[in-house]
This record gives sequence, structure tokens and C-alpha cells, in this order.
Amino acid sequence: MSGANLQRAIYAKLTGDAGVMSIAVGVFSDPEQAEDSGSNDPFPYVTIGGDDLDAWDTKTTIGTEATCQVDVWSRKNSSLQAKDLQSAIKSALHYQPLTITDAQHVMTMQTTSGVTDDPDGETKHGIQLFSVRYVET
Repeated sequence: MSGANLQRAIYAKLTGDAGVMSIAVGVFSDPEQAEDSGSNDPFPYVTIGGDDLDAWDTKTTIGTEATCQVDVWSRKNSSLQAKDLQSAIKSALHYQPLTITDAQHVMTMQTTSGVTDDPDGETKHGIQLFSVRYVET
């Protein structure tokens, strides 16, 4: 079970998607923050990397079912930008093929989506969870 290869596949899918990249400044696992924490420079952006991996084996295959978290961050006055970005991410990932090194992708499905106000009072934080199933090759 390689969470790193799965993260690389999701990153490639999102950064290669015109709909996602027409809204997002970038896709990161750990974005750099401006020295001024009130700066709007890096917004809106996407972060990936929070995964839970569970065995999804059969008698003949070694498989993984992963729950992957994709977060969006926006500083617009409403949650619409975050929701538009989430919609683009869903279009890029939900029931779409992924190319995972050393694995055969079976399915990706969005299971949860929501937007909330961040405690800083300025940032909108969207959280999406995706279930990804794949078998090792």
C-alpha cells in the first residue's frame, strides 16, 4: 500500500485539470505561507495528503481502500469560490481514472463535501473526502 504513489496520482490529476487550475493558484501538500499571515497571495489553493489506508485484499490480489482528504482554501467574502473549486475537484476525481504507479486503479468516489469558516474569520475552508480503491500490480 503506497500512500505516496496515490498522493502523486491525485496531484497529477488535479494539476492537469483545466477546471481546477482555472480557479486554484496551486495544489500543495504543505503550502508556504506569506510572512504576513493576513496576505491573500496564496489564495485560493488546494491541499492534499491526509490519507487513511485500509487493506482491500482478495485471495488473489493485494488491494487498498484509501480515504483521501482534499482541502480548498479561499479568502473570498462568500463560500462560492470554495464551492466552485470543490465542484471542479469532484469533476476531476469522482468516477474518473487515476494513474497510480505500481497499482491498478479500480474506483474513486467523493463521499463527503463541505465548506466552513476558518477560525481566522477570513478564510473559507472546504473539505472533501474521496474513497479510492486500487490493487497492487
